[in-house]
Amino acid sequence: MPIATITYKNHTFRYKEKGNGLNRFVLTVVRDYVNQHKPITFNQLKLVFPDSLQNNTARRETVPLGVFATFERAEAIRSKDRWRYFSDAHIALLDGVIVVTGEWASEGSRCNLPRFIEKVQELGESLQVHYREPVAKTTLA
Repeated sequence: MPIATITYKNHTFRYKEKGNGLNRFVLTVVRDYVNQHKPITFNQLKLVFPDSLQNNTARRETVPLGVFATFERAEAIRSKDRWRYFSDAHIALLDGVIVVTGEWASEGSRCNLPRFIEKVQELGESLQVHYREPVAKTTLA
C-alpha cells in the first residue's frame, strides 16, 4: 500500500503527487546520522547505508545511485543525465562531501523507500509510517 506520511523525530514528510516529499525523509535521516556519529568517513557511512537500499540506476549508468554519493560522482552523473541528488544539501564527512539522492519511490516498479525505512528501524530510530488508500482508476462509459 502506498505511503502517505512518515513521522521521524519532530518532522513529518508527506507524499505529494508532483514531486515526492517523502524523499527529504532520507536526506534528514542521513544528515542526522552523520551529525550523531562525527567524525565519520565515506566508507563507514556506506556500511550503514549501502547502495542496495536505493538500488536504482541513472540512465547510461551501470552502478546504482546509492543512498548518497560524492559530490564529484553526482556531477558526473548529471553531465550524462540529470541531477538526481539534493544539490542544496551537501553533507561534510571526514574525507569529503556527499549528496543524498532524491530518487525514492514508495510504490511502483522502482519502489525502494520501504527498504530504507526498514534500515532506519534496524538502527533503532523511532518513526511512524501512515499509508494511503490506492486511488481506484475509473473509466467513463
